[in-house]
Amino acid sequence: MEQIELFYKAGKKCENDGDNKIREDILANITTITQDYLDDPTYGDKWRQVQTGWLEVLKGLYNDTTTFDTLNIIKMAGRGHNYDFEAHYKTNGEIVKKENIEFKYNSVSLDKIPQFLQLHENVGFLKASYAEFYYDNYLSKHIEYIPLLELIDKDVYLKNIKNVNYNCNSFFSKLKAAEEDRAAKCAIDKLVKESISDYLSNYATTIDLDVLKVRLEAQTRKVFVMWKSGNFSTDKISIGTQLEYKGIKNNNTIVVEDLERLQEYHLLLRWKNHKGVLNPAWQISLHKGLTLAKKLVK
Repeated sequence: MEQIELFYKAGKKCENDGDNKIREDILANITTITQDYLDDPTYGDKWRQVQTGWLEVLKGLYNDTTTFDTLNIIKMAGRGHNYDFEAHYKTNGEIVKKENIEFKYNSVSLDKIPQFLQLHENVGFLKASYAEFYYDNYLSKHIEYIPLLELIDKDVYLKNIKNVNYNCNSFFSKLKAAEEDRAAKCAIDKLVKESISDYLSNYATTIDLDVLKVRLEAQTRKVFVMWKSGNFSTDKISIGTQLEYKGIKNNNTIVVEDLERLQEYHLLLRWKNHKGVLNPAWQISLHKGLTLAKKLVK
């Protein structure tokens, strides 16, 4: 019962992934929960509020002239999907419409969230891989702060760098363990920051905007449903035909302008699973309006 509280208060940052999975599980099943959830003296009001709001959003997404008699919510598991749910609208057992939905917690619009898209760094829109660049130019310096740790074979490194489990190879578990040494962690953080700046200085201008555009356009085929302060809202993204490389911001972010939509895509390069350890990725956010050129490094 008490899990509904996760819609009303944020947990610890380190628990975000687990909390979001619980919220998604609730949304996948809340249309068919038993009456005792809604009647609970402590949490019933919140279960009813989330259920009512979710159903209103789902019904609002159905804008066809025909009617439907059944609504099924399918949670999309695994990394092969770039959205969280499929809403199946049915008439007499036949699907008459599908809607792809991605859920975002604690926001009201796409330009207010840290990212609307996350991609592994080696997705092909820059000429060189950052992970390979880090291995070639910085990893040897990195392990100088970790006694007795020897450089791993490059092929093994690149094979495992996308992993989320530090125990995939003892090399990565030792990289993570080194963070317990405060002085080493500070030095490694500084090195990683330098490596990202160096990489973007060398390769940001090689960005293939056509490849990026394909990745962005995939996001137009879904609806973003957001929850904040007791209310649901929806948003969609629209990508223009003309993208333009604008420059580098904060030594870690590529700025791309969408001249048709008068918006920008900020491509932040960061490590998802501890700096310099695992999963370098692009965190892509939407910004309405255009940045003044003087703020950027070409």
